Amino acid sequence: MTFKASITALNNKNGKKFVLQYRKQNLASYTTHTTYTGAYTWNSSVIIAADINSAYDIQLVVTDNFGTTAMVIQVSTAFTLMDFRNTGRGVAFGKVSEQIISFLRNCATMIRKNDYIGFEELIAESITLMNQLTALKKGELKRIQGQSGSTKVSMVYLNMVQEAQNVVSFTANLLKVSRKFQKE
Repeated sequence: MTFKASITALNNKNGKKFVLQYRKQNLASYTTHTTYTGAYTWNSSVIIAADINSAYDIQLVVTDNFGTTAMVIQVSTAFTLMDFRNTGRGVAFGKVSEQIISFLRNCATMIRKNDYIGFEELIAESITLMNQLTALKKGELKRIQGQSGSTKVSMVYLNMVQEAQNVVSFTANLLKVSRKFQKE
């Protein structure tokens, strides 16, 4: 990771502290990677030991005599053409499967507990997932039109993306129906 941050020196009378932190996205607290107080500008490249199967939040906290500012970026999992979860219960395209699995898990929990708080957010998430999968299909179709790679492999890939879309769509519909019948 490469970054540059600076603090106004104010004739070298201002405080200066830069803290680089990271965490897996499902954890509450950050781990401090580096604390730097050597100059008013920190321009660096660092490597953070990370699990390629997990998404991370990377946070740079900058503090001077007037306050603290934090900048957080989200780093996705490693790029993978297709990832089948080792449980046999998930697949993802272009990254490690986590968003679809998370969506399915949240839907199942909502139905099982008969607690539909957050229903609208899950439906919105299903739409986002469908749009992401549609973009993957469009990208693959453009690649096929450019005639790069195997058409057979592309067809398998397109079928898998379509199946993932079907799973997301059917699950969202199941959630809607379940909610409707529980209200009646």
